[in-house]
Amino acid sequence: MKIDKNQFYTTEEVAKILKVSAITIKRYISKNKIPSIKFNGLRRINGDNLLRSLEKNRADNNKS
Repeated sequence: MKIDKNQFYTTEEVAKILKVSAITIKRYISKNKIPSIKFNGLRRINGDNLLRSLEKNRADNNKS
């Protein structure tokens, strides 16, 4: 699935995109691995921030 930089995603949508559980996404958010905002009581993740987080994680893994 392609990530749209201008789209906001729910934790469940991000979980489907990354093929992990929604709990894992919530853990990433709590550890500040993925930035999010709270809107009407629900977490939303900006597509641009998600892509940046994935790129940063990839770069960090390549350093090891």
